[in-house]
Amino acid sequence: MKAPLFAVAESISVDRFTSKLSIFNLIDEINTTSFPLVLPSVTMFAIIEKNTDEPNETKVKTKVVIGDSTVAESVMPLDFQGGQHMRSIQFISGLAILGPAVLKFSMEHSGITIAVWEVKVSQPGAAIEQAAPPAPGKTTTSEQPPPREVRRRKKKSGSSGDRVGGKPGSERRKHA
Repeated sequence: MKAPLFAVAESISVDRFTSKLSIFNLIDEINTTSFPLVLPSVTMFAIIEKNTDEPNETKVKTKVVIGDSTVAESVMPLDFQGGQHMRSIQFISGLAILGPAVLKFSMEHSGITIAVWEVKVSQPGAAIEQAAPPAPGKTTTSEQPPPREVRRRKKKSGSSGDRVGGKPGSERRKHA
């Protein structure tokens, strides 16, 4: 058994009339500004092929590993229904990542890994801080100018037409 196509994305859609598959937002690298990071939706997709001597009904084990910790594992039954290949789609909701790591998705059949998808999860700001300091008198791209003060105009009180009904949140301007 082998999986010639194995991918991880935010979502996948199968057209109910044509059976065509669309993969949305393939996940091959994640750069985040802060941790923990929660991926609300992750979908594993595989096209699995079996040998002619293998049974139509079998099982595969899928695993999700972050760093050295297995965070999800499941056994999924497969039914080839007399064919040689099939699609496998598995959804994961709420995958939490606590820090920079390698996120590894895998599929095994009979103890043999048939597919692997790895995603590097990093925090770009952390990599900049670990870089060598700039030469004297030079600045780095991570330095930001101080924030500017933003001032808002005060509304004139008592001007007609500013409020409708006099309730907060019902502020609308009259159009002439």
